[in-house]
Amino acid sequence: MGGALVALLVRLLFFVAIVEGTSMKPTLHNGEEVMVLRTKKIHRFDVVLATDQAGLVYVKRVIGLPGDNIRYHNEKLYVNGRVVAEDFLYKQLDLNKHQSYTADFPADYTSKGVHVPQGTYFLVGDNRPISRDSRTFGVIPKKQIKGRVVCNIAPFDQFRFF
Repeated sequence: MGGALVALLVRLLFFVAIVEGTSMKPTLHNGEEVMVLRTKKIHRFDVVLATDQAGLVYVKRVIGLPGDNIRYHNEKLYVNGRVVAEDFLYKQLDLNKHQSYTADFPADYTSKGVHVPQGTYFLVGDNRPISRDSRTFGVIPKKQIKGRVVCNIAPFDQFRFF
């Protein structure tokens, strides 16, 4: 009976999702399975599973928290006026080919920035040049964040915690 209780508890707290696409490279890759913790506590740079307004499911990184002002300038993230390092970004840009982390950001995000309203989050993929995220579909209400990715479980040789 103890094993059944533990299994039930795990099922209530966690679920498994499969990553589709390459928008989270190098952190996550297409086809990897991740363990997601159902939680209401979300922090900056957490990797989360969320749905957009159309109900599509995404795995993205939390960049902006409720009340934040987000701005990108010269390939750097500014949160509330301070530069914040993004060491997790996909680094395979060819600047000679004019690739940029911020080329496809709306003008407001690179000039004056964007305010993240209370109760919402700004989510972006680590592989910025190809990611569809809050730059496209806007901020995500907290209720649409289904959980925080805590580890990838398959393939097993790629197992790691976040």
